[in-house]
Amino acid sequence: MVRKCAFPGCPNREKLTSKRKGALTLPQNERLTFHRFPSNDRERLNLWLLAVQRDVNLPINSVKHMKLCSEHFSPDDFKSVQQKRLLKSTAVPNLFIQTNKESKDPSQLSQDPQSAGPMLTGLLPQVTDQSENTVTEEILSAVNLAGVPQSTPVKPNRINSSTQVPDSPFPSTLLLVLSSPEKSIQCSKPSTSGTYYALPAIKSYQSNEQTYAESENINEDLSLDVSMLSLDPTTEKDLSFVPLSSTSTSTPTTEEEEANCRFKDKKWIVNESSLMELFTRCHHCGASVTETKKTTCGSLLRVAWECSNGHQGKWNSCDEIRGMPANNLLVAACTLFTGATYVDIDDWASLLNLQIPKKTTFYAIQSSYLIPVVDVMYKEQQEKLLEGLRTQNILQKGVHLSGDGRNDSPGFSAKYCTYSIMDGSTNQVVHYELVQVTEAASSVGMEPIGFKRGLNSLLEMGIDIDVMTTDRSPSIRKIMRVDYPQIHHEFDIWHVVKGFFKKLLSVSKKKENVDLQPWIKSICNHLWYACASCNGDPEVLTEKWKSLLHHICGEHRWEENGRQQTCAHDDLTHDQQRRKRWLRKESTAFRTLSTLVLHPNLLKDMRQMALFKHTGKLMLKQMV
Repeated sequence: MVRKCAFPGCPNREKLTSKRKGALTLPQNERLTFHRFPSNDRERLNLWLLAVQRDVNLPINSVKHMKLCSEHFSPDDFKSVQQKRLLKSTAVPNLFIQTNKESKDPSQLSQDPQSAGPMLTGLLPQVTDQSENTVTEEILSAVNLAGVPQSTPVKPNRINSSTQVPDSPFPSTLLLVLSSPEKSIQCSKPSTSGTYYALPAIKSYQSNEQTYAESENINEDLSLDVSMLSLDPTTEKDLSFVPLSSTSTSTPTTEEEEANCRFKDKKWIVNESSLMELFTRCHHCGASVTETKKTTCGSLLRVAWECSNGHQGKWNSCDEIRGMPANNLLVAACTLFTGATYVDIDDWASLLNLQIPKKTTFYAIQSSYLIPVVDVMYKEQQEKLLEGLRTQNILQKGVHLSGDGRNDSPGFSAKYCTYSIMDGSTNQVVHYELVQVTEAASSVGMEPIGFKRGLNSLLEMGIDIDVMTTDRSPSIRKIMRVDYPQIHHEFDIWHVVKGFFKKLLSVSKKKENVDLQPWIKSICNHLWYACASCNGDPEVLTEKWKSLLHHICGEHRWEENGRQQTCAHDDLTHDQQRRKRWLRKESTAFRTLSTLVLHPNLLKDMRQMALFKHTGKLMLKQMV
């Protein structure tokens, strides 16, 4: 069995069944040894994981089988015990493998040191000594700063002289200096202070050619795209970090302006063939381009070119934010914020052959960035709405709310129910509750649970509710009658009209009630009109509703309870009166309609419909 060194790019292997050939003949301090990760020391384990570019939240079971070879430790990290070389309990692996400068890939070095100089102004300290200037020049010539994303600090080999920089196989590294504010305190545990090198986040690009930074010895475990991964927010921060002196004048306002400019920047759909015509000539000398390499990452296109005179360059179709293409973030954000789904956008882009992020990348961006942003914005908006409701309580204007539930699937097989509560004055959803079917006896019982839970939440937030509008569900009616008698319960007219329409449609299908079919729409409109024009008086609402039975027979003036009653519409002409298909009072259709209009339960419920409350706006929001 052979076990690899866990350091990325390290070719060393450990043979567990047999010793290496000639290994025992080497001196003790030159033998290659392998060392397990310190799983019993969490602080030192995190430093080891950072050194090998792994997540610090990696499970202990995965760490137990990982080892590092002795080439990643300095001689001072070892001690001799009984002629054996053992690793000290405070040792932390260095970053680099000792390699020759000749082994570096020239394409990994910066092609434009002049453009990299200003970017280092805020990252490297200003020096006046000639020897320190030499260090700055060496770093400028060896560091490619184009698009350096968010990085993870790891500890390198120790530097014996201030004028020497260790050879690094990594093309993009930034020097960070960490120092402890209290040097007099001695600790038995290793300090996170010292000299560190920041590496860019590992990116996995979709390409039909080999990437510049691609290596054959890269560990297979690092093949995934970790540009979407982040450290646990509960991870302890390194308070000993002392930032270098910087001449950068960037402020949060400037960063916000740059982000807004990136978002407002116009974007065009460009064919690949037309775009590649721009890379036929060198931008420096005008010579013909001999080689171009294209690398894609979702919506990002990266072109690397080289001309016949040796000039090289790179071009990106969009900016990168911490190693992630900005357009990938914008595509995912626009899809989510417009209420669309990835399937719809992907089908549209596939027909157009437009390059967008893959499904896994889309959902990774959504869960890591977009949903937290939506959650923060929702809480801010909810607090503003609740503050407005509290102001209404202070001004004694009364808080009128309406609520309705929506299941994830129709019928009796729903698994989730979302109960939303809307403010009647602003038509804004102030609260919602999500209920799972396991919390109720059946799918029908989810809505009452969500209603009661949401109402209790608003009451606990200090909202005094005067009117609550819901449908005529028997379970919700009982909850309002028993648990909240101080709140006036109104019935949603939209649900009442919808139920009455279904009853009329059902009875009109019978042969003897066919004459009702032309009147169904007018009858439902009359119910809306009666509720809207009663001015909150239940008696007026009942009278207007009963007047339907006189109007539908062509009788527009009648006497009731010793008073003369008339229809609210204008007088009809003789021709209009003659052409209308009125019902006869002795007909079966009229008797059926009278039974529905004068039903005791409907007349009783009308006393809770006089305020003309409905959830039409809420239904529209739920259908989005």
